[in-house]
Amino acid sequence: MDWKRFQEPSFAAAALSCVLLLMLFAFWPKTPSPAEVVDVRPQLEQLQSTIKATEGRLAGLETKLDKLQQTFDQSADVSSGDVGEALELHTKEDAVKLIGDLGKSPTAEKFAETLATIDGWVGKPEDEDSLQQFKASQVTVLRQIVKKEVELLHEQALKAETGTKSAELHAKASQILALYPMDSTKPVLDEARSLSSKHSEVGVRIDKIRRQRYNAWAMTRIEETIKAINLIATSFKTSDNPMTIDATVKQLGEVDPLLLEPVVAQLYNYAVEQAKSNVNSEQQLELGRRIIDPAIKRKGYGDF
Repeated sequence: MDWKRFQEPSFAAAALSCVLLLMLFAFWPKTPSPAEVVDVRPQLEQLQSTIKATEGRLAGLETKLDKLQQTFDQSADVSSGDVGEALELHTKEDAVKLIGDLGKSPTAEKFAETLATIDGWVGKPEDEDSLQQFKASQVTVLRQIVKKEVELLHEQALKAETGTKSAELHAKASQILALYPMDSTKPVLDEARSLSSKHSEVGVRIDKIRRQRYNAWAMTRIEETIKAINLIATSFKTSDNPMTIDATVKQLGEVDPLLLEPVVAQLYNYAVEQAKSNVNSEQQLELGRRIIDPAIKRKGYGDF
């Protein structure tokens, strides 16, 4: 045997390669048998079940965190000492007591304000459902309170002695009507439309009553003008009679002829013609200038 060949570099390299190949095959992972694969599947299924359960718990925590975040946002302006109070958890009993404190006949505004307070509460987990159900029932109560108050205000507005008072009551009814809680159910929508339609009709009726009152007042002024003109004409047998101008301006100066009903407007013109017939042409011009004097404040429907 030629021992010198073992000492050559090429032979040493070849021998080293063979050793490395043997080691590689020795440590190469074995392909698992079917039995081994079957044994792993139950572990995978258990892991998947655990993952799903964890995801469910995380979703529940995310919902609670969102609600807490909303509460933090609403109470961002309170001091750190008040945060605990702002995050106080409430129950249905708390809501019942708060509503009960309003008394037997709460106003719609106060009731709506109280419901808004309750709506901002964070309920205890075990009492959340009953709290939500109670709030839903009180929304129905608020609708009835709003309806009752609006109908009463409409009745008072139509019976008010002055148009100004009628307008104030109608405006108040508008504010109360805005508190009516809406939803998409047909009964609620029908009732809301009915209340709104009635409110508009009352507004139109108030305007008509004002116009009727205005014309009734104008008629008294026209009547007093005609009486004064006839009395002056009987006392002074002359066409130069400045007292006629004074009496006419005093009675008709505040009347706006554009706001008169046709029959009342005709009588207004008749009274003016009567006054003109009792003075000369120069005084007729004076009558015209004085009766349209901007210094005289003419009344409108708003005054009745």
